[in-house]
Amino acid sequence: MLNRPSRGSLLEALKQKNKAQGDKMDRSEIFQRIRDGKVIPIVSSSITFEKIFNLAGPDSPDEPVDHSIARTWAELIGYPLMDVFDLARVALYNRVKSRDPEQAKRQYVTFLKQILVELGKADEKAADIALELENQLNELSLTDIANDLGYPAYSDPDQDPLRLLARLNLPIYITTSYFDFLERAIIAEGRTPLTQVCFWSGDETNMLPEHKTNPDFIPSAQTPLVYHLFGYEKYPRTLVLSEDDYLAFLVETTKGPDVHKPVIPLYLADALRSMSLILLGYRLDDWDFRVLYRGIVKPGVTSLRSFGLIVQLEPGKSGLAGNPDEANNYLKEYFEDADFKVEWGDSYAYMNVLWKEFSKWAQGQA
Repeated sequence: MLNRPSRGSLLEALKQKNKAQGDKMDRSEIFQRIRDGKVIPIVSSSITFEKIFNLAGPDSPDEPVDHSIARTWAELIGYPLMDVFDLARVALYNRVKSRDPEQAKRQYVTFLKQILVELGKADEKAADIALELENQLNELSLTDIANDLGYPAYSDPDQDPLRLLARLNLPIYITTSYFDFLERAIIAEGRTPLTQVCFWSGDETNMLPEHKTNPDFIPSAQTPLVYHLFGYEKYPRTLVLSEDDYLAFLVETTKGPDVHKPVIPLYLADALRSMSLILLGYRLDDWDFRVLYRGIVKPGVTSLRSFGLIVQLEPGKSGLAGNPDEANNYLKEYFEDADFKVEWGDSYAYMNVLWKEFSKWAQGQA
């Protein structure tokens, strides 16, 4: 006698099969758009900082890197409130006490350089170099110092998510980092990026010609755009750092566009409305993600995206979920309602899988 499956077990098997086929189709569409240059990665500073700045103490080994940095800075400058982990609020306190917004932002960058040198001095392999760099903090950028110290240290470029992003040969990259780690990764992969900066706080008097917005620039695989949305180290006034900065940035970027002098270049604004996005290294409860999501990437009535957005976050580090499973379901529904496809996990693992699967797919399509 034929042992037939129950309707329930048959339905479950079909659901699993359809889900697997759907996931495969989603990946195939992502890969097609990557190959066509129709994907824009948006990259957090934590992608690199998690590898460089390890300041978490024994009582909080899983503390996010920006929380550890904020806590250390808060103690250094005497921040008096309880939310010492909130970098935007610690930065606001420092700005109010300094009475000079630009100088306050320089102080933060200098603080990061000092940490970097101290970490180097404690590193047997980098100690001698760190001692030499200690007196050059004002002359060198943070990425110069990190490069001289050999940070971030990867035994294999395949472990570096920025190098893997660079290998996708995309024409546009956006970062909320103030530093040029992404450009250096692209150069290491044999391409020549153009660095552009969002001058949301007004033009800089010392702006380098190559950083001025060029409305005629057409990003390409060989000459990709790296757009620093939240500012760039060379121009401290452009850094979106304090709570007030985030609010002011949101106001500037969401008001009606000035076609003669737009805050976001028109060609980039058009690309953001039509291309698929991959967000890497963000957490839901942080200022950078909330402002980025609300002000830049959440689709509106003018969105022309034909494929849902892809968000890669690390919810386990937020500490906000009393019921992780229910929180994940809620967040998944929230983002899918805005055309996001959510993939939970670690940025490094995500990029490794994406690169390997895309390479395999591309070879099969050749």
